[in-house]
Amino acid sequence: MGRTAALILVALCLAMPCLAEPATPYPADTMLYYPQLTAPQQQLFDLIYHVVLRGMERIELPEGTSYDDARAAMEAVRLDCPELCALSVGAYSIGYTADQPEQAVAIVPQYCMDASCQSELVHLARCLAAGAQGDDFTREWYFHDLLCRTATYDLEASAPHSAWGALVEGRAVCDGYARAMTLLCRLAGIRCGMVSGISVTAKGTNAHAWNILCIDGVWTQLDATFDDLDSGNFNSYFYFNLTDEMISINHTPRNGWALPACTDMVANWHLRRRALAQSLEEAEAQMMNGLRSLALGAASFSLRLAREEDYLALWEDLTLWGERYNGACLPGEELPGELQIYYCDEQQSMVIGLEEPSP
Repeated sequence: MGRTAALILVALCLAMPCLAEPATPYPADTMLYYPQLTAPQQQLFDLIYHVVLRGMERIELPEGTSYDDARAAMEAVRLDCPELCALSVGAYSIGYTADQPEQAVAIVPQYCMDASCQSELVHLARCLAAGAQGDDFTREWYFHDLLCRTATYDLEASAPHSAWGALVEGRAVCDGYARAMTLLCRLAGIRCGMVSGISVTAKGTNAHAWNILCIDGVWTQLDATFDDLDSGNFNSYFYFNLTDEMISINHTPRNGWALPACTDMVANWHLRRRALAQSLEEAEAQMMNGLRSLALGAASFSLRLAREEDYLALWEDLTLWGERYNGACLPGEELPGELQIYYCDEQQSMVIGLEEPSP
């Protein structure tokens, strides 16, 4: 390590006790994991953050630093700082001496891109966040749709696990989506964080990441990755603001941190948009109204059913609804094409639009 880098580290170590909160581009109270750290761990977090922000190769730790504290601080930086897109996900080592393995002497992070990209990402995210207006729910909805339009799920992307991949390159995987959503929400003053765990789909059980956030005072969970259809010209809202019970059908957190309880579905997208049917009769009425909206030019409509038996009953003849509507509608209000239907059995939800005409 060069003399300049060493001097920077010494200065940072001396300054640590004076730092009231980390030098993140958003307030500490919008973060999820940093507030859970002890005071010594937060001081280490601040040191690590400054060093990673500069892309330095080695972080010399203050004498007597606990190995457990160093690991907790580094994990919090990794999970809680989506703007640090140059930091390789989970790729770092903690050094210790053979005679005192309980004490850490240094952290060696690994990087996947130049550190200058981090300031570029924050500048872009600030510009995007400035476009969101309204209450927490409306701004979250704006970010959700923006992210689904901007990003495509791609395991072969150059930076798939980062907010850079999702927002700049438009190609990412689940934790890239979750980090991007975290950064946008925090820059808009919304408390938000990334949850890592596993999900169960028809393809099996896989590592997964999604968001937990506080919307208008209520904690809720969001999975923008699962909502991104990557096809058609509309979005789904299957996993837009779910309770713990609702999302636990196929999501299980596994990161070992405490998470706020999400017990109220007042922020659920379907409930807020009056697209939650409490009975089969209500669902059928909403279906007819939705089909009419398509005939009059709407891109899509969404529907969620509160009861499984109603969802299954509606699903039985779902493909016949276009014909049923056309037989009952007013002249001139027929559907101009075939229905395009996406559904989510786990959440008893569907989004319906029209097939794009063949070229």
